[in-house]
Amino acid sequence: LLDRGAQIEAQDKYRRTPLHVASYIGHLELIGCLLGRGARIEAQDTDGMTPLHWASENGQIEAIGFLLDREAEIEARNKTGCTSLHMAAAT
Repeated sequence: LLDRGAQIEAQDKYRRTPLHVASYIGHLELIGCLLGRGARIEAQDTDGMTPLHWASENGQIEAIGFLLDREAEIEARNKTGCTSLHMAAAT
């Protein structure tokens, strides 16, 4: 799809990008592909959630490690002030 012109930073009505969704479901191959093609690792949705927040919220341990290895901001806070660690602890 990307080779045919799909926008890597396409957003839904909540400003979630494909990287948010790939992180939430823990699809490592897709996360790597998106990052390799320039997806913004710190993209925020309307709640201030980054892909790392989404992976943490859904308990995607491998995706969390993958994003951290690629320097996702571990101290990023969403609109309520929660970090990805807060999200992981709440699951």
